Amino acid sequence: MKDSFAPLLILIAFGSFACGLWKWIVTARTAVLPAWRRAASGFGCIAVSAQGVGFFVLLTRTAGNPALVAEWLHFEVYTLIVAVPLVLCGRGLARWGMFLASLFLFVICFFVALSA
Repeated sequence: MKDSFAPLLILIAFGSFACGLWKWIVTARTAVLPAWRRAASGFGCIAVSAQGVGFFVLLTRTAGNPALVAEWLHFEVYTLIVAVPLVLCGRGLARWGMFLASLFLFVICFFVALSA
């Protein structure tokens, strides 16, 4: 069960990130949003991207060291706290795709940290 569940979560997380990023790029030109909401959703996109990069760093560098896993989990929590409100300032499908990607990446990273 565990071996088939983790790749599915990873695919869902990065698939929703790709969908949200594509919709964000397409609708950023046509959406009528205040400047602060456009900027906030852009920073939210950067924060979700940082979560994805942090996930790959965990898998490659910190997997053997429990102290690094704890520091990395703190990074993931902080980026989640920053990303969720900023992403929700966006509009449409991009908002929900980025939100789901952020949540799934955090859940995956949390379970990886628990298993370390």
